[in-house]
Amino acid sequence: KPIHHDIEAGAAAVRGLLASSLTFVAYLIGVAFWRGWVGYRREQLHYENELRLNRLVHMDSLTGLANRILFDDRFSIAIAAARRYGHRVGILYLDLDGFKAVNDELGHEVGDSALKEVALRLQKHTREMDTVARVGGDEFVVLMTNLRDTADARIGADKLQAALNQPFELRGKPYPLRASIGIAMFPDDGEQPLQLLMHADAAMYETKRMTNLNDASLRTESG
Repeated sequence: KPIHHDIEAGAAAVRGLLASSLTFVAYLIGVAFWRGWVGYRREQLHYENELRLNRLVHMDSLTGLANRILFDDRFSIAIAAARRYGHRVGILYLDLDGFKAVNDELGHEVGDSALKEVALRLQKHTREMDTVARVGGDEFVVLMTNLRDTADARIGADKLQAALNQPFELRGKPYPLRASIGIAMFPDDGEQPLQLLMHADAAMYETKRMTNLNDASLRTESG
């Protein structure tokens, strides 16, 4: 058989072997890439599930604010830091005046919209280091850290009061809501979170009582 036939057959065999080798290498690369992508996607899904679970555990589902669990945790940390560094912590306890009338007159869906707007205003007028939490139906708490004295907390409360006293746009019409705010300071009004919350809650109800008395007095005078 002519020798050039053997050369051509050998070259064809080499080409076939090379093509098979390249195909196998490409297959291995594809398998490695696929396994890497699957692993990455699995980790990503796990991370997203962890974030979702963490949000469900620590965030209020309606407003996106911190819930009581997250608030209590940050409160304890803030008090520990205040004890160590000698600064003060302020608690603002807020309750919406007239919110029940919103639910009764306009429905719970509109009431939920009002609560979301309250949350936005609270976040807008507090510092990044502060924690805003929803702890009840229309009750909110603001944790203010690294304060010098009660005056700092009062300034923060006045800002929130002014923001929440602005009319709310509900069903295309302005609707007035007010907020009663109580203040408690660590360590002046207590050294434990529960003590401070109870003090701020009592101060808030006293503020509400005085507001109602003033309103009644004004109605009597005008009548």
